[in-house]
Amino acid sequence: MKEGIPKDTNPDEEPFSPEIPRLTRNLWELAPEEAAELKARIHENQGLVRIFVHPFFELFRHPDRYESPRYHLENPRVREIETVIQRILEKEPERTPPLLVLEEQVNMQQTSGFLDFLSKESGNRSYLVPTRDASPCPKLTPRGKTDRTPAEEAWTKLIERLKELGMERALVGGMYLVLEKAGQDPEWDKVFENYREDRAAQGAQETDYNPARCVGWTIGQLTKAGIKVEVSNLTHPHSRTDMLKREGLDRQRSE
Repeated sequence: MKEGIPKDTNPDEEPFSPEIPRLTRNLWELAPEEAAELKARIHENQGLVRIFVHPFFELFRHPDRYESPRYHLENPRVREIETVIQRILEKEPERTPPLLVLEEQVNMQQTSGFLDFLSKESGNRSYLVPTRDASPCPKLTPRGKTDRTPAEEAWTKLIERLKELGMERALVGGMYLVLEKAGQDPEWDKVFENYREDRAAQGAQETDYNPARCVGWTIGQLTKAGIKVEVSNLTHPHSRTDMLKREGLDRQRSE
């Protein structure tokens, strides 16, 4: 990427110049006119929202290996995720579906400043949802306060809000996605019942797997709630390509 998130940014200070417009919004804090703007944009994109789960996780959690050129040679999608987010936000908003980032609450301010920086010329507003540490579960309490909301309730609140705004479909990417064999945990299998049915309806010959980790759990919660989900190839370490191979399907659109 041309720019990166500054490593020495103090999370309690403004990470970028005050001259950069503050476009990124916390989904829970939208003013009525901002919610109306997002709703209209989702409608213009036939109910589609592009979701990235913890897209900068490697940078925040594993900075030493992130700085290694060899690591990126072996894991090219880590940088590809960043590059595509940059390309999306450099486009005018009418040219892209709205971008929603699920980000650990501790990293919200840095990520917000970074997204603002990328969209400073285009005015392409993006949206953030705070999550618990190392989890995609939405966090409903302010920073520094433990969220004891049951995970199912937190997911329900997020998905209900997104449905109120008109979301019917999601293109999901980010970190991490791991494809695990089904049949190991009945509760986990139940979460992905709708997902496996959707994949079979799309011609998958083998559906004996569950998408796991943060991206996988997000996929499961969305499909369980009736949202139509497409898995992006912009995931790490497994991707849509790995999923299609496992399902025995021909190569499809990668993004």
